[in-house]
Amino acid sequence: MVKYLALLRKKPDWTDAAFREHWKQVHGPLVAQLPGLVNYVQYHVHSQIASNAEQVDEPIQGIAEMWFESEEALKQAMASPVGQQIAKDVTEFLGENNHFNHLVTVEETLKFV
Repeated sequence: MVKYLALLRKKPDWTDAAFREHWKQVHGPLVAQLPGLVNYVQYHVHSQIASNAEQVDEPIQGIAEMWFESEEALKQAMASPVGQQIAKDVTEFLGENNHFNHLVTVEETLKFV
């Protein structure tokens, strides 16, 4: 199992509300159509700077999490026609180089609660 995580920042000229609406109503339904997708979660973030910290970069507005059975399944999904639509849509509300992506291979999950 692999998890693809993306830390998302909106385009500077978008409001938080417009970003969240587009992500929920347009982008999310596209992602849900990816072939081989096992799970998809949107984390809508309201970042706050720690009281004693200096802000060095813009806050994120969200974290996207997609699960696939393998890296190959992820690659095939992103190469699909839906994957290409998603790549185009990303430029609409995120802009270029405005988020970080992480591929996580899940070996074990520990729960402490």
